[in-house]
Amino acid sequence: MVMSKQSKQLYEFGPFSIDSAERVLLKEGRPVPLTPKAFDLLVALVENSGHLMEKDELMQRLWPDTFVEEANLSNNISLLRKALGDDASGHHYIETVPKRGYRFVARVYGFQEEPSDLIVEQHTRARLVVEEETDSEGHGALLNDAARAAEPSKATSSRLTVSRARLRVASWLIGALIAVAAGFLLYELTATTKPPAQAAKHFQDVKLAKLTGTGKVTNAAISPDGKYVAYAMNEPDGQSLWLRQVSTSSNIRIVPPAEGIYWGLTFSPDGEYIYCVVFEGNRGDPTLYQVPVLGGVAKRLPNSPDSAISFSPDGKRFAYVYAASSSGRSLLRIANADGSGDHSIAERTQPEYFLPYPSGPAWSPDGKAIACAVRSGEKDYGARLVSIDAEDGAEVTLSTRPWSSIRRLAWLADGSGVVMTAQAQSAAFFQVWLVTFPSGEARAITNDFSEYSSIGLTAGSDQLAAVQTNALFGLWVAPPGEVYSPRQIASESGELPDFCWTADNRIVYRSIASGRPSAWVMNADGREKRQLTTDALGEKGMSVSNDGRFIVFASNRAGRFNLWRIDADGANLKQLTDGMGEAFPQCSPDGRWVVYQSGVGNVHSTLWRVSIEGGEAGQLTKTYSTYPAVSPDGKLIAYFYMDSERPDSPWRIGVVSFADGAFITSLDIPPTVISRFVRWTPDGKALAYIANEGEVSNIWAQPLDGSPAKKLTDFKTETVIAFAWSPDGKRLLVSRGAKTSDVVILSESK
Repeated sequence: MVMSKQSKQLYEFGPFSIDSAERVLLKEGRPVPLTPKAFDLLVALVENSGHLMEKDELMQRLWPDTFVEEANLSNNISLLRKALGDDASGHHYIETVPKRGYRFVARVYGFQEEPSDLIVEQHTRARLVVEEETDSEGHGALLNDAARAAEPSKATSSRLTVSRARLRVASWLIGALIAVAAGFLLYELTATTKPPAQAAKHFQDVKLAKLTGTGKVTNAAISPDGKYVAYAMNEPDGQSLWLRQVSTSSNIRIVPPAEGIYWGLTFSPDGEYIYCVVFEGNRGDPTLYQVPVLGGVAKRLPNSPDSAISFSPDGKRFAYVYAASSSGRSLLRIANADGSGDHSIAERTQPEYFLPYPSGPAWSPDGKAIACAVRSGEKDYGARLVSIDAEDGAEVTLSTRPWSSIRRLAWLADGSGVVMTAQAQSAAFFQVWLVTFPSGEARAITNDFSEYSSIGLTAGSDQLAAVQTNALFGLWVAPPGEVYSPRQIASESGELPDFCWTADNRIVYRSIASGRPSAWVMNADGREKRQLTTDALGEKGMSVSNDGRFIVFASNRAGRFNLWRIDADGANLKQLTDGMGEAFPQCSPDGRWVVYQSGVGNVHSTLWRVSIEGGEAGQLTKTYSTYPAVSPDGKLIAYFYMDSERPDSPWRIGVVSFADGAFITSLDIPPTVISRFVRWTPDGKALAYIANEGEVSNIWAQPLDGSPAKKLTDFKTETVIAFAWSPDGKRLLVSRGAKTSDVVILSESK
């Protein structure tokens, strides 16, 4: 018989109560599962109710003597707000004090429970381990591993005798036991019976074999048995679909070339069909097709995924992301294998969203959860890896490590981890990564100068297929009257999408020549290259004022993409906007204004303008609008748009008044226009865009008077990604280059 003395600190607020000793949060007597760090954070805030807690203070309390990024704190704040029911309509419990910290604003009642005598006549011994594992960079894994270390002893029964005066203590103990049970149920829903160490055994010593050699592959998938790879390929007349037998060199074209691009390929679990998500440039929504593996009639399904699909283990359902960005909503949806029964299980509203193409969800091997990549509404713009319950849509964070971007996902067959192609930080190459489950630790499987996408695993996770891409792009200048014979003035590995002319006919451009993305300047002949900035520069547009004084660019240096300004010599950095995300700036000809896209990513984007000196911004459009271009006379703005009031709205080019955003006209675009990039011709009478012809693209001009579009360039090779005319209209600067992409198979070295 053992006499135990216990003392408890109890807190109550609203319908919630906390027992800090038992580490349990209850809502109206029911346990609310929390991760260990989230619980510690809640206690810290509640203990200081009504007082501001600085971010540094909270970071030191939660992660003493450990360096972690501030995103870990904001992620835990988000988890707490969801657990407490705080929503966008108002924070009833946790208030954010911008740039400083957080304050718990609800009234809290705290009291000390007197020690109680618990007479234990016969023991049932158990060891309950609740801990948070961290990876090598100190990022916490936010999964609750409670109950996984439970060890029953040989004893079979126990009895607690509690005095009537201590009934409240007993109720807290019962609540704690319920919390343990809830934690165990949460673990069962989000983890497999395999220990996290199993993931470490996968792809430790990898060999890579190239499966195709055309250099024109855009998307791929591997069959569950590993015998076949389906891949999409660029051809002169469009993209086609092919089937390759892995063990031989046999290739079969099962779908002929057609306009549009393949956004996602997925084998059905029985290996009999390939599900293809196809996007045509002038359509608002992609199309889903079911294609027999050995060829035949493709069946169009009623769904419109904005990502590749992922099947449940039994093959009866599939999941996908639907990016209703024109309305500011992002949905995770599930449908039956034939496309029927389509419904949403989770929704995010801007500025949060599920990452669409080239990302895509992955259904877990136990069928209980769906892994997704998301962007949050916190200041950090990075992507996160989460798990969504396949039945009720409940969300659990799989890893707290922030990523610059995440593409395709796939679960290991034993459920011990997720493999994915991801960009660890801005300007890094997309590599293949393995994230262990449930610890959330990340390990790079590849580490080279290639880019990887379209990842897929066999049913046994013994082979991994991906598309490996190497890119080399250059800047080309066409002198007056020689638009068909431009001369190359610069080249780099990777794309060169951001550049603009200065008033004195020099070129400012974004380059990674220094090892990180920064602003450079050079003469129109490519000489006298000079670095302007040393800080990282975002990849979402830049513009130079006509008077040559300022360079305006988009950067996420403050945690979210905003507009910034520097002098022409790179000095005097100044932030112009501080919204939820701004990009693709265009300076007005008079040098007074900057027009830009408000809303970055899968959100409802609109056009705004702000003074070149900063200050209050004004909205120009309300419908879904992207990539503005100001006319040479400064009176009009062209842009790509979709009508948010029409669910099936196609993409078009719109024109509005610079003065007040009044709609002027719109122009149809052909399905070959994949890039959302538009510029005015020097005379202001036409709008120029990029049209793809297989793996080759050229610049076309569509007159505003509605007459037929005219082809401006006649490139026979390579892809155009951006262009700009010099201020005097005499020179055309073009960014073009080539990507070589092939299917590779990664497997364990024997």
